[in-house]
Amino acid sequence: MAVNDPIQEKLRELRDTYARQLPDRLNTISALWSELQDHWDLQQQKELHRLVHSIAGSGLTFGYSKLGQHARHIEQLIQDAGSESLVDLSLQTRLGNMIKELRGYGEKQDAIMNNTNEVATNPLTESSPVVYIIEDDAGLASTLQIPLQQNGYTVEIFPSLSAAQDSLYDRIPNVLMIDISLTEGELAGVTFANQLQQAQIIPIPVIFTSRRNDIHARLEAIRAGGDAFLSKPIDAKILLDTLDNLTASKNRSPYRILIVDDDQDLANHYALVLKSAHMEAHTVTRPLEIIKALADINPDLILMDIYMPECSGTELAKVIRQEGAYISLPIVFLSSEENLEKQYAALKIGGDDFLTKPIPDNHLINAVHVRAQRARQIASLISRDSLTGLINHTKIKEQLQQDILRSARDHKPLVFALLDIDHFKTINDNHGHLIGDKVLIALSRVLQAELRKTDVVGRYGGEEFAVIFSDTTVSRASIIMNRVREKFANTVHHADGYTFHVTFSAGLSFFPKHNDCDSLIASADKAMYRAKESGRNKVIEAEA
Repeated sequence: MAVNDPIQEKLRELRDTYARQLPDRLNTISALWSELQDHWDLQQQKELHRLVHSIAGSGLTFGYSKLGQHARHIEQLIQDAGSESLVDLSLQTRLGNMIKELRGYGEKQDAIMNNTNEVATNPLTESSPVVYIIEDDAGLASTLQIPLQQNGYTVEIFPSLSAAQDSLYDRIPNVLMIDISLTEGELAGVTFANQLQQAQIIPIPVIFTSRRNDIHARLEAIRAGGDAFLSKPIDAKILLDTLDNLTASKNRSPYRILIVDDDQDLANHYALVLKSAHMEAHTVTRPLEIIKALADINPDLILMDIYMPECSGTELAKVIRQEGAYISLPIVFLSSEENLEKQYAALKIGGDDFLTKPIPDNHLINAVHVRAQRARQIASLISRDSLTGLINHTKIKEQLQQDILRSARDHKPLVFALLDIDHFKTINDNHGHLIGDKVLIALSRVLQAELRKTDVVGRYGGEEFAVIFSDTTVSRASIIMNRVREKFANTVHHADGYTFHVTFSAGLSFFPKHNDCDSLIASADKAMYRAKESGRNKVIEAEA
C-alpha cells in the first residue's frame, strides 16, 4: 500500500530542499576547516565534527550515499585522532583533502535509501474498531457478531478466504479473527494469515480460533503472527476482553513521538515518515527546549540524535531521567555513530535502544511503533483497574490535571463528569457481588462504545466512574452523557433466571468556571448527588 499522497509530496519537497541547501552546508564545512587551519580551536573542532556528523546522517537518508559514507569517514577520523593529534601536519593534510572531496560527492544523488513509496498505511482508524471474521461455520459467526456489535465493534463476516481477499486488499481491519482450519485446507487459515502479515509493515492483530487445542495448533498460530488463540466453543466475554486488549491502542490517541535532532531536514523527514503510519510526531531542533516540549507533548517515546550543539543527546538523556515522571519514558538514540562502545555508553546512561542512520523508513516505523506500544502497555498495567480495564482513580486525577493545564494554555473548555450507579448496594445484596461486577463491566463497555475517541474514561472507585471531555462545552458533554445514560438504562442484565435494568446518576462540572482539579471534582460530585436526590437516572450540570 502506498503512503498517502500529501505526505509523499512533502517527503519529495524535503529531498528537493535538502539538495538546494546542500552546497551551502558543504561551504560552511569548508570555511570552518579553513579557520581551523589558521588557528586550531577545540570548540571549532567540535563544531566541525557536529557538521560532518550531520552530513553523514542526512546524506545517507536523502539519497547521497557516497557523500554520507565519505562524511562518516571524516567524522571517524576526527573522533579517532583526538584534539592533541589534530595539529599534526600530515593528518591536517589528509583531512583537508577529504573535506575538499565532499563537494564532488554532493553534486548528485546516487541512491534513494528510504523508499517511502513502500510505506504501508496502518489498519483502519475508525471510531468503531473493525473486526473481520473468516469462519465457514455461519451459525457460529452470526452468534459472535451480535455481542461484538452490541459492544461497539463493526463486524464483517466472510465464509471463505476467497470471499475475504478483496476486502482485505481494499482495507485492513483493526483485528482479523480467523479459523485455523477452513474449507480450503486443514491449516489454510494459518497459511493465509502468515502471507498477509508478511505484506504488512505493522502487523495486524490476529485472533486464531479452532476446535483443536493441542500444542501443535497453537505453535502454528504463533508462527503465523497470531496474538491470541481461542478454542471453540468460544466464550463471548473472553472474546470481548481479547478484542478490547488488542484494539486498546486504536481506541486511544495515536502514539506521540518527540524527535530531538538539530538537523531540521532530518527531523522533518522522520516526522513525516512516522505521520504516514498515523503517529503524532513533534520535532525539537534546539535541545535546551526539551523540558517545555516534554510538558506540552507528554510523549510516548523520544527519538534523539547524540551529537547536537549546546548539549549532547547523552547529556539530555541524563537530564530527562532526573525527572521522576520520565524514568520509564523510552529514549531511542538515532545517530550515524557506528562505534559500538559509544552506542553501549549511550544506552548505559539512560537510552533504551540505538538505531543507526541511515535507517529505512519501514524499519523506523516498525522500531518506533513496537517500543511505543510496549511503553503504553506497561503504563496501562500500572494505571488500569483490573476489573473494567479503565484507568484507575490515581490516573484519572493525573490526566485531569494535565488536561486542565492544556485547556488553560489553549483557551479551550473542559468538562469533568462523575457518575454513580443507582442502587448498586441493592444489586449486590439481591444478586451477589459477581453480578455486581458484571454490571460494572457492562457500564464500562457502554462508556467506551458511546464516548468519543478523545474522551477519557476511568473507574473512580467502587461504583463511581469519571469522564474527561477535552475541548467540549458543558452543553455538548450533557448531550453525550445523556446518550450514554439512555443506552445503559436500556441494557438488559441477567441474574438467576431473571432480567433487570440499572441506571446511573451523573454530575458535570466545567473549566474555566471551576479552574482547578479539586474544585472540578467537588462540583461534579455535588451535582451528581443533586441528580440522585431529584429522582436518579439523570445528568445534572454543576451550578455556575
